[in-house]
Amino acid sequence: MDIKSKELIGLTCSLVLRCDDCVRYHLGNCKKVGFSTNEVHEAMGVATLVGGTIVIPHLRRAFEYWRNFKMFKRDLEQEKSWASLLTALRKTHWQKTKRFKCCTFLIGVQETGQGRKVFEKEEKQDLMHIGICKVLSLSGYYELEGLDKDGWPHWKLVKKTTPF
Repeated sequence: MDIKSKELIGLTCSLVLRCDDCVRYHLGNCKKVGFSTNEVHEAMGVATLVGGTIVIPHLRRAFEYWRNFKMFKRDLEQEKSWASLLTALRKTHWQKTKRFKCCTFLIGVQETGQGRKVFEKEEKQDLMHIGICKVLSLSGYYELEGLDKDGWPHWKLVKKTTPF
């Protein structure tokens, strides 16, 4: 049996057995092997058919986890670069306010996709907040709720942070 078939079976069985850790494991492997979203959704549909409605809460978490893979794929290279940047900043006393504000501002600009533009003072503060939320989301402190009508991301606090 090929690896793709094994992972589809593993994912379906994990959903029917309602094992969230197993589901995340198999979704990770599905991503590594190169499954499309449609293939994964089809396997989830089979799990619902076999397991019934009791599987639905686990499907919700599985959909969320799979959806986050798209963001992780986009951010994977940035995450590696960010880790090396953080290391360099720690060595050069990154707690200095100007450097920290500059970094979070630039991350916020990148997250909104607004590029070169003159921002008002309040917008700059919002961009720094977005930058902080983005950085802390990589450690599980914030979760992206979505974008508002103007395309600005909104974040939800998942777990409390220690003061900076």
